[in-house]
Amino acid sequence: MYLTLQAQLHETLPAIHDAWQSDDGQFVLIEDRSNWQPMITLWQDSDTSLLQILHWLHEMLQLWVALEPWQCRQSLLEPHNLRVDEDG
Repeated sequence: MYLTLQAQLHETLPAIHDAWQSDDGQFVLIEDRSNWQPMITLWQDSDTSLLQILHWLHEMLQLWVALEPWQCRQSLLEPHNLRVDEDG
């Protein structure tokens, strides 16, 4: 699943550092983005333009559509999952 998503949305998803499969399941080790700024903080910032917010919403819509086949869309409803890098 993650490899398919990354092929579609390579700029949006964290980079894969490693992946493996065992009897317990499949595992993907991804880039740590926990130090990125929470999107909710930027949405509440009066310096954030409406155009920037629309851009983020568009990216979230693309993710929502891509996650639909695996029923993983609910992860986008968790504010702590939505983070923005220094370039926006």
